[in-house]
Amino acid sequence: MKVSTDNLNVLFLQIHKAIEETADKAATSLTNHSADELISYPPNGGLNELESESLKTTTRHLPIAV
Repeated sequence: MKVSTDNLNVLFLQIHKAIEETADKAATSLTNHSADELISYPPNGGLNELESESLKTTTRHLPIAV
């Protein structure tokens, strides 16, 4: 089945919107020192306390975009 040009355009717009929203969420979490909330490795395993604290310490040194 061939997809119409209009449907492809809508699909790509939605994909780009999802990418932008995800990037915004990741950047905000990094600057708010809450990046550990984004990570779940192994899947559904989460981070242990040492990993979480290490990540918070590391992200404190990231520049904040203006």
